[in-house]
Amino acid sequence: MTKKIMLFVSAAVILVSAVLLVNIHASSRGKEIPLRTQAISAGEVYTMVIKSDDSLWMWGGRDFSFVEIPVKVMEDVAWVSSSLHTMAIKTDGSLWAWGRNSFGQLGDGTTIWHDSPVKIMENVSAVSAGMMHTVALKNDGSVWAWGLNDDGQIGDESLWH
Repeated sequence: MTKKIMLFVSAAVILVSAVLLVNIHASSRGKEIPLRTQAISAGEVYTMVIKSDDSLWMWGGRDFSFVEIPVKVMEDVAWVSSSLHTMAIKTDGSLWAWGRNSFGQLGDGTTIWHDSPVKIMENVSAVSAGMMHTVALKNDGSVWAWGLNDDGQIGDESLWH
């Protein structure tokens, strides 16, 4: 009787292990997100998606709130870049920022973290969010940078901008 119980328990453990391995393998292959998208950006612990109607959606997160399903953030977005913070360019060329701001990487002149978008500047055509700094390209071709500069990523001799 004891051998039958041991055999049953062993078979159950093998079956559960096989099911877990199949689920882990399936999740490592990726999962289709049911959104019609035109652009994506993976932040440190969250994902940003610009849908085909120019609306910006996010999910994940840890610092301000955690959402498992996509949540709309804003309308009329042309570009997004994420790291520990998010930078978004609206279709009118205005630059918006939110998230961590310990070193001024949002560009609003403070080190206050923002959980909702704050307008930073106008006439921006591209932006890239580094881990603790940001670089923006304006329509006139000028490049602007701000945030932590401990490795010279801003392009001047300051510690942070």
